[in-house]
Amino acid sequence: MEKVKKLLFEAFSIARSEVTRDQAAFFLISNAYVHVSENSLIDHFNSDLLEIAKEMNKHLKTETIQDIRKFYQYRNIDEIREIVYELLSGKHTFDGRSFIESSNNKISELAFNLLGLDDNESIVFDLGSGTGNFLANVYTNAQAKHLNLKGLIGLELNLDQAHISQMALDLLVDDSIKPVVVIGNALDKPGNQYTKGYVFPPFGIRQIIQEKTVKSHLFPDIKLTNRNTTEWFFIDSLLSGLQSNGRAIALVTGRALFNDADKEFRNRLIKEGKLEGIIELPNNVLSFTAIKIYVLVFSGGNTKVKFVDASDAINSDARKFRKFELPVDPIIEFYQNEIVKCINNDKLIDLPNLTPSNILLDTMKPKEGVPLKEITEIITGSQYTLNKFEDICTNDLTGYKILTSGDIEDGAVDWDNLQSIDYKGNKFDKFAIKKHDVIVTSKSSKVKTAVVDIEPKEKILVTGGMLIIRPNIRKIDPTYLKMFLDSEQGQNALKAIGKGITIITINAKDLSNIAVPLISLKKQKMKSEKYNNFLSSLLAYKEQMKKIEIILKNSFLDEGEE
Repeated sequence: MEKVKKLLFEAFSIARSEVTRDQAAFFLISNAYVHVSENSLIDHFNSDLLEIAKEMNKHLKTETIQDIRKFYQYRNIDEIREIVYELLSGKHTFDGRSFIESSNNKISELAFNLLGLDDNESIVFDLGSGTGNFLANVYTNAQAKHLNLKGLIGLELNLDQAHISQMALDLLVDDSIKPVVVIGNALDKPGNQYTKGYVFPPFGIRQIIQEKTVKSHLFPDIKLTNRNTTEWFFIDSLLSGLQSNGRAIALVTGRALFNDADKEFRNRLIKEGKLEGIIELPNNVLSFTAIKIYVLVFSGGNTKVKFVDASDAINSDARKFRKFELPVDPIIEFYQNEIVKCINNDKLIDLPNLTPSNILLDTMKPKEGVPLKEITEIITGSQYTLNKFEDICTNDLTGYKILTSGDIEDGAVDWDNLQSIDYKGNKFDKFAIKKHDVIVTSKSSKVKTAVVDIEPKEKILVTGGMLIIRPNIRKIDPTYLKMFLDSEQGQNALKAIGKGITIITINAKDLSNIAVPLISLKKQKMKSEKYNNFLSSLLAYKEQMKKIEIILKNSFLDEGEE
């Protein structure tokens, strides 16, 4: 490896003055292709591709071209292949940054193992193959395991990347296989069939289609729109060309697993038995983004789905300094172990969140549990946030105040200091709280709860991102309900219905279905009384601490000093 690093540094030094970061790997690969082709170091070069490789470098100085050709002149074919393979990994550039936003060798290795290639001469297809990293890894790993490949096929829309990947693959492979990179749209139905498929879709695209709707390739009765998460368009295309006995891997963001617009498509995949497993990877496994990604495994005839949460597979110190590699072997071993968590397909239909960290929470229904909707009424707060009321905020007593999530601290609300608003009318009266209501923040990084323990003298309106739970006090005590929601079991239940990674969103319908352990009202009140006593003590201690902090800040001054 050290030898390859030195060779790469030497090669990059030649390119540094004329070639940008994004062009560097293209420059090195295209010139390697020219050198190897013209010197007959491989038998399967393409004359048209050779001309394209030369054309890519016409804008460069003759001296630069001569220097890189001279560099390759002193390298044998194995050294050149090592250089090309490392270039495709995206790890080595002259300024330390990746020249492409693609998967890395470890993710490719994980996907390779999950695909389960055997010696049946698999046809491997990469939808949106970019510069060929995954296909290069498939070939390298297959060679190491002495597996025969029948086909390596990539599909890429970007012309330059398609050409570079074809050059790189031609350089890497021997005469046992002829890789093919097709130039085409990844959203179209593939024109060929394959036994193993892979896709790493672009993340974050919001406007993926021009039409209002398009038919799914896989399920023609389902229509996809721009409300669907981008990743599902690519997965739909990938699976439509997969042979019935095939396997496929897709990388997705968390949104694909909890976006409500995707539920119909997710449900259908599960009902059809096409989804085999979901693996949640740690943060920062991609070099170009910190976003968490998930690996979806597809095959046929599944009655259950496997769930693996590998979020903590990398320790915090390694993550902090970004000196880590994805631990592929332990993840594969756990995924294939009989103790892996499996859930029957019928229990997954319509679940709002399929991320493993949520699925694997201990959300077993509590003993004597009763759905919240049977003992409460749940009201969605006003759609307006504090910003919408800024123009009518006032210090005068008007009969109207507003309650925001920021007003809830330590499970309590300072009712006397809520913001008054100069509001006339009754449009928002339905969002006014009543005594015994339980307030729950529904769009925040941490779910907060509070009990309305006063009889409001004014109309206090709940702003956006909050829910009002109005309990039937003959069946459930408000403080007891808050205690449950704040407990580990309650928090797990809320996480299970929450959508989002950083900001958690909870909707009223899903909240109404969580089960609450309903003990006798007398026992509820006893628990509530004890809880309130402890809460009062906590708030008193915190108030005392604030006073002590003020004294400490001013303790430098002696009495009488100014």
